[in-house]
Amino acid sequence: MGSSRLVCVGIGAALLLAGCRREAVVPDESRSGAPRGETTDDRPAIPAPAPPANRPGDPERRDGLFAQAERLAAFHDDARAIRKLEKALAAGPEDARTRRLLGLLKLRRDSDVAAARVELRRAAALDPTDAEPHLLLASLALELGDADAAGRHVADALRRDPDRDRARVLEARLLAQGGEVGAARARLDELIEAGAPAEAWFERGKLRLRGDDPEGALADFEAALRLAPTDTRIRFNLAQALRRLGRAEEAARAQEEFELLRPVFSLAKHDQEVDPRRRLERLRTICERFPNLWSAHVERARTELAVEGTGAARRTLEAARDAFPDEPEIRELLALLLDRLGESEAARHERDEGRRLREGRDA
Repeated sequence: MGSSRLVCVGIGAALLLAGCRREAVVPDESRSGAPRGETTDDRPAIPAPAPPANRPGDPERRDGLFAQAERLAAFHDDARAIRKLEKALAAGPEDARTRRLLGLLKLRRDSDVAAARVELRRAAALDPTDAEPHLLLASLALELGDADAAGRHVADALRRDPDRDRARVLEARLLAQGGEVGAARARLDELIEAGAPAEAWFERGKLRLRGDDPEGALADFEAALRLAPTDTRIRFNLAQALRRLGRAEEAARAQEEFELLRPVFSLAKHDQEVDPRRRLERLRTICERFPNLWSAHVERARTELAVEGTGAARRTLEAARDAFPDEPEIRELLALLLDRLGESEAARHERDEGRRLREGRDA
């Protein structure tokens, strides 16, 4: 479970994972790498999923390959992770979690929207009770401008899990896009009152900024940023709210922070710094500038593993664990690294601590 959470975080768990187009109140500060004419759910270019294959196979081998793929994906070694998943599918029997992760990795590595949608549809067919593939498909459809398909997938997700916050946020976003701003605002108010995630604050902030309430928008963006401090969309819109309020110096600082974080944390693939050494240099600067941003230390460790090896990554993760003892994801990633090093007892300890922290957070 721990490594699955890490994979989703790395991909951008709210797909908001898709990252095809950054949502902004003002004209987008970046444009999609995906063509605007991408095939929609109703067009025949993307085949419908085949019925789930009930064929014999080797479940133990499949599960082992899936676990290896999760570990590779947690460290952003997507090419090798995809090969492991393809071997897992060949080992069979076919399962939903393998299809879902394969779709997400194809999206993250290649921005291959069509391939991702095929895999996510197969995942949905393989596990009709799971809301997650429908949520991911809804986000993809929404980012591609297909509100009708997004609405269908949101409805499918809510039928499976009526209390899923992400589905309800997407529902509010669809209402706003359809001109039902009052209904969208009411839905977001309910979610926020119930302790909703950052995305609800962000969406309400956008509505307030469009409604000529920059003061309220700023408060919402600040609340969202406390919950998701590496979300570059929030920082970008926060800078816009500050400008609207005439707070030019603060707006310039927020814009500067956005520009610093964007090449590492933007969901838009074409924004990202791809050279690993330059990426590592930027991450070290971010860690110095934002010492309390634990996710930057985690991303630094991932990049150090690729550039400098296990020693540097381990030192960064151990320092992050000591600095942020209540963050389970640091423990989980450190456990994966210790597994790689063959230190099974130390890995088990970190994994158990991560599980304990999550259970305490969810209680």
